[in-house]
Amino acid sequence: MKKIMFAGMLALLFLTGCSQNQLSDKFDEENIKEEAMKAIAFFNVRDYQSILDMGVDELKQSLTAEQFAQASDPYLDKCGKFEEIEKTVTAGSENEQTGEHFVGVIMIGKYADGKIQFTIAFDEDMNLVQFNIRYEGESMKGKPENNQLMIFFLIAYGITFAMGFFMWYGAAYHMDLNVFPNAQMMYPAAGVMLGFLLFRKKDADLPKWFFRFFLLVTAVMIAIAVLSILLPNELAIVSGTALSAWNLASQYVLIGGSLIGWILLLVAGKNRRKACGLTWKNGKASVACIALFIVLFALRLVISCAISGCLPLIAAVCKNLNIWISLSALAINFFLVYIVFLGEEYGWRYYLQPLLQKKYGVQRGTLILGALWGIWHFPLDFFYYSTETGFPMAAAQMVTCIFLAIFFAWAYMKTQNIWVPVILHFLNNNLSAILSGGSMDAFQNQSVAWGELLPVILINGIVFGGFLFTKPFRLQKP
Repeated sequence: MKKIMFAGMLALLFLTGCSQNQLSDKFDEENIKEEAMKAIAFFNVRDYQSILDMGVDELKQSLTAEQFAQASDPYLDKCGKFEEIEKTVTAGSENEQTGEHFVGVIMIGKYADGKIQFTIAFDEDMNLVQFNIRYEGESMKGKPENNQLMIFFLIAYGITFAMGFFMWYGAAYHMDLNVFPNAQMMYPAAGVMLGFLLFRKKDADLPKWFFRFFLLVTAVMIAIAVLSILLPNELAIVSGTALSAWNLASQYVLIGGSLIGWILLLVAGKNRRKACGLTWKNGKASVACIALFIVLFALRLVISCAISGCLPLIAAVCKNLNIWISLSALAINFFLVYIVFLGEEYGWRYYLQPLLQKKYGVQRGTLILGALWGIWHFPLDFFYYSTETGFPMAAAQMVTCIFLAIFFAWAYMKTQNIWVPVILHFLNNNLSAILSGGSMDAFQNQSVAWGELLPVILINGIVFGGFLFTKPFRLQKP
């Protein structure tokens, strides 16, 4: 991004009460103030994407709306409702090498519970090149964003590993554990939403009823999972087949929760969905990323079958009518069960990914997220996916999570649409289930050998690893 060396000068002018520097005749002072107020108005309603849309290409490429939100929301949470602009100072600057002129504005915004200093800059075409904020008062360190992160980890990991105890007990006595994976998928988003409700109480743009309902569904799923261990012998007969009553109940909860969730999201309105990253946007890029993932999934399947010597199975799969029926129902099924996939991706991609990328850099932050995602799967690895070969299962899961995290991060940065990784996660799980036997039960009690780890690394590395070095990872700044 272009470097504008006037922020210190503006601050000095403001503090000493000196007259403003003469602006270049390329700028109109009233227009400058109007554009600055326009950006501040977007800031006050947390419409960070609109601020970025005012900017030069370098600004748009260096920062996402979600990263903007992570940095800015704590200021609005602390300061409350905007009241007025108290003071304004403008000054010009010229790049001696290129002759380009810039203009900077410092504005002090008064809010109900504090003040924010805005430093805003524009180029000759009145494109935004800088938007900095500073809280006027006590330090922001140790404030809501840190507490919210603590809440996230307590929910996403604390509940996960606490429920692991029940899974260990159930696995030891060969109980039905099918409720646990779906319940666990809810925890990351539950941690984010609970943090928003606790530390953004004054934010009128939160879809609070959707968040509260999501937390309720999560609590019900936890209760059903625990009851499936405490009362393990409850069975229901469906179409002549004996199923766990608790597993059946959890499916009803997820379907009902998904449908009611859609209604609450629609009722919340576009502005509230947008403020929390829940809108569908960048349609062409989003569809392209989804289509690309389907192609890559198929490529991964072909390479895997080629290495294991079972390519003829692909032809058998293509001739299986039941598989094609299941595939044709995926679109409808997504709308009925999306809530669990949103449960993971709203926590991992929307919330935690920008934080880790900001702290550790885009590439390293993505890899750390993949590792954390793999660790989060440990209870499932040892007590559900593979009770006999837990350690190689956990290692294979870690590899898969890291490489999937690369592609999911790429798709999310490319589209800024959280529904893209939600759909990708849905496709990954359900395509795997359909091609492995027709249901999610196919994932249970697998047998994984250490010798399979190297092919897993090679296959996923070939298919997904290269995305770590593509343009979105190079352009995005931590």
